[in-house]
Amino acid sequence: MLLLLLAAGPVRAQLLPSKPVVGISAARSEHGQPYAPQVYADAVVRAGGEPRVLAIAECDSTVRHILDGVDALILTGGEDIDPSYYGERPHPGLGRVSPWRDTYDLLLVRCAVGRGMPVLAVCRGVQVLNVAFGGSLWQDIPAQIPGAVQHMRRDGEPNIAMHPVAIAAGSLMRRVAGVPEIFVNSAHHQSVKGLAPGFRVTATAPDGVVEAIEMFDRRVVGVQFHPERMLSAGDLWVLPLFQNLVSAARLKDN
Repeated sequence: MLLLLLAAGPVRAQLLPSKPVVGISAARSEHGQPYAPQVYADAVVRAGGEPRVLAIAECDSTVRHILDGVDALILTGGEDIDPSYYGERPHPGLGRVSPWRDTYDLLLVRCAVGRGMPVLAVCRGVQVLNVAFGGSLWQDIPAQIPGAVQHMRRDGEPNIAMHPVAIAAGSLMRRVAGVPEIFVNSAHHQSVKGLAPGFRVTATAPDGVVEAIEMFDRRVVGVQFHPERMLSAGDLWVLPLFQNLVSAARLKDN
């Protein structure tokens, strides 16, 4: 994508690259409009991209149209995923599900990956990513994983670092963090169980819960924590996650 800049005086044209457009998956506001927390857009701007909260659609052709002109995708957090998508019956600990959003997010990420877009999937987003390509989930960590650490944040503490995460050598996460272990916030009670084909686990909590996955040979990363909240709270080490997304979008565009 190129912008045309006209100079004063004799007409001269200079071609300048525009900022990559990073699409942000939406929930519905109380008025029914597409909505995503501002911290996602703020993170994209700080990383050098142009954020765009995407329209909501529930059919494949409309989703493809929504992604036209978008260079990268962020899948945002939200509700639990209906376990029928990975062949299980609801567990008693299953939380609120959103049928329209399951349809929307699954179509969105499959289309984005099919187009070769860079993707950063956050919290619910990493779960959607895993399910979209054939994986399954723990429906309720406290009930299904004995001895699990606390993964659901306490009310009023959206940004507090709650537990350590071990990062695999050679992964994007390791390059971003620069260290083998980090502390992260946590706001989930579901997580990756059966890993989707074509992915690898790149970070885990002390109880073995998956905290990050990456797709082989693709610029597709999912994290179970909330880097956009950590960045807002001043944890600058997560900024390269968003910068990597924007840089990969530039490569896609060229």
